[in-house]
Amino acid sequence: YGTGWNAYGQLGLGHNSNAIIPTKINGYSNVTHVAACGGVDSSGSATYGCAIFIDSGKIYATGYNGYGQLGQGNTTNLNIWTRVGSYTDIINAGMVGTPYTTTYIIDSSKNISLCGYNGYGQLGRGNTVHVSVFVSPLGGDLGFQGNIKKVLLAGDKEPTGILILDNNGQVYGAGYGYYGTLSHGDFANYNHTIFKKGINSKIAHEAKKCIDIGCVGYYYFYSVCLLYDDGTLRVAGQDSY
Repeated sequence: YGTGWNAYGQLGLGHNSNAIIPTKINGYSNVTHVAACGGVDSSGSATYGCAIFIDSGKIYATGYNGYGQLGQGNTTNLNIWTRVGSYTDIINAGMVGTPYTTTYIIDSSKNISLCGYNGYGQLGRGNTVHVSVFVSPLGGDLGFQGNIKKVLLAGDKEPTGILILDNNGQVYGAGYGYYGTLSHGDFANYNHTIFKKGINSKIAHEAKKCIDIGCVGYYYFYSVCLLYDDGTLRVAGQDSY
């Protein structure tokens, strides 16, 4: 079902009019994940929205597509749910940033692919070029591929980062890294264009293991928290308050 603001067709109802009551979206019977991005841009002057969902391992998308975040190979907005590629084994998906949206999907082999906005290198491909089809990260530390436990989408609007926790307790990050939010050992580097291991997220001589990751804050003023299996926390990032 979809309801609410729909100026970019993000409800997938075949039009761009708002829906004041929940409206059923027909044709899908096994939806397992829904993700959406919406809100004003960093200037506060314009509002955007887009969404994706998974049905029986297939991925569908609709809405604003200015950075190719719908994975259709173009930047054309959509107002109907449109299948993305020929995927049949997608188990998780997410979006972050408005309207500068980055989208990820994870397949049944626990590999991640990303598309969309890449202004801070959050696609992990060694550059800041936006991409309109789902692609795999390149270079850097890619030990999470095939072993992903959780993906954390940090921040909102434009300065966003992607953090990945693997099943071994190692955390990796790419994208916006000012204030040390990716724990890469610096405070004033905006762009981290390849995934790197977070310093001290996993220390060889320690028996404890990171089991969850979270983010607190607003816009680009955020911090990342790591929870360990002994109940302790480690944090990195913005600490002005």
